[in-house]
Amino acid sequence: MTLRKQRQPLNYQTQNNSCWPTTVINGLTCVLDDKQLVPLFAVRLLHAALEEEGIGGGGHKRPADWRIAMDGIETRCGVKARHVPDRQANRPPQSVEAALECIDFSKSVVVADVGAGSHSLLLVDRQEHHYYGFDPLWSTIIDGAKRHDYETFPDACLGENQSKVDRRLRGRVNFAVDAAHLFAPAARPGWPYAMGAAARRHITVLETL
Repeated sequence: MTLRKQRQPLNYQTQNNSCWPTTVINGLTCVLDDKQLVPLFAVRLLHAALEEEGIGGGGHKRPADWRIAMDGIETRCGVKARHVPDRQANRPPQSVEAALECIDFSKSVVVADVGAGSHSLLLVDRQEHHYYGFDPLWSTIIDGAKRHDYETFPDACLGENQSKVDRRLRGRVNFAVDAAHLFAPAARPGWPYAMGAAARRHITVLETL
């Protein structure tokens, strides 16, 4: 089953610090079989790794917490979680930009850090030089921003841009961002989807087995 056949809607975060567990749960919703619920055990693992200030991919002061949670989710949910960069791997680290260019979004989704690790969101598709995804922070989406380098869709239905991405992703997409904006080395005012410094970048690729 390809991810394009999945139709479950995704969720917004309910706490200021819950973007990461919300985004991972959204990612699991995409890669699990349609109509299959995310196991409660996985939800508990994700929130067990959450602290008052949130949690960061790879740059957190206790990265073992989120890594243990993701290892448990792989086992419990039967999915593959691949981390870039993977500081536990015995090989030179791959750059986030290079890894994203190779993602097969028909079988994978990506939990990505933006704002130098301050926020997590989901990437679900790539069309030419644009990435499409779901931002769990409603306050960023609500106004329906439309700029040359990114656009948000409060109704998650793509509006005028529905021709740019598979219609079956409706409900799974609430923003589109130009690759140049996404990979900008420094976050600027009004740049909500810039990853920031390369040293602070991190993604987790969730793949079907």
